[in-house]
Amino acid sequence: MGLVIVVVGSPPNFLVVHFLRVLLILKLLFVFAPLLKPMSWGLISMFLLI
Repeated sequence: MGLVIVVVGSPPNFLVVHFLRVLLILKLLFVFAPLLKPMSWGLISMFLLI
């Protein structure tokens, strides 16, 4: 959470926010990966590319 405070004060907000969003998605993937079917990985990779 300390990172978020630093990020808000820095100029290149868009890139940092995008990076944090991808980081959050990856963390969620690690949590839900065992529950997902293998076919879902294609949809997830497409979502990450957006």
